[in-house]
Amino acid sequence: MRFTYSPWITAKLEDLKSLTDRGTRIYMPKDTVIYDQDEGSGYVYVLEEGRVRLVYLAQDGSEHILMFALRGGIFGELECMEKISSLVRAETLTDCSIYKIPEAGFMEAMSADPELTLFIAKELAHKLHVISVGFISISVDETKNRVARILLSTADIFGHEENGSIRIDLPITQQEIANLVNSTRLTVGNILRDFTALGLIKKQDTHFFLLNRDELEKIALSDRKD
Repeated sequence: MRFTYSPWITAKLEDLKSLTDRGTRIYMPKDTVIYDQDEGSGYVYVLEEGRVRLVYLAQDGSEHILMFALRGGIFGELECMEKISSLVRAETLTDCSIYKIPEAGFMEAMSADPELTLFIAKELAHKLHVISVGFISISVDETKNRVARILLSTADIFGHEENGSIRIDLPITQQEIANLVNSTRLTVGNILRDFTALGLIKKQDTHFFLLNRDELEKIALSDRKD
């Protein structure tokens, strides 16, 4: 089974050349707010290098991570298309190189490149899917189900076979997993230790390995809340 839910936004930069050619490359250090929630930036952004998180800030002060942008990830497009304020905050998690495209250039690129228009439509559909699955999962799944699903979906995109296991090439931290499953770092750490003790996963440096995908899938799909 392939888990299509993926909180990682990424694409090939060469497929976005008609868009990035209309922008300016900028550099932003780690922990920089690119645009804030309830702001209208008037720009679309394409990540060249680094990692960006898109987070919703609730009125009670809590943060809810919706997704992460990696190389080739696009964000800010909905706000330009709908001419609305941003629903989320975009901020850098690492030093980043980013293409900043003005709204006019974005719309020109869409008009001139039908393939880009189709790509943007698919990306928006993917983001809607991510948000929908995340909302449903928080409502009906235990935390361990959500952690297992994040590991599986990440392995589907960034994993490769290595000595009978699946190595996830994308470095992912315990805190990032906790953010994605709407839980605490401590809770996620305990779950990951349980998975390790059961022989389902292991971690070397910053990379996870799936040792028993079949059993991890059973956990991802079972024991839902009543």
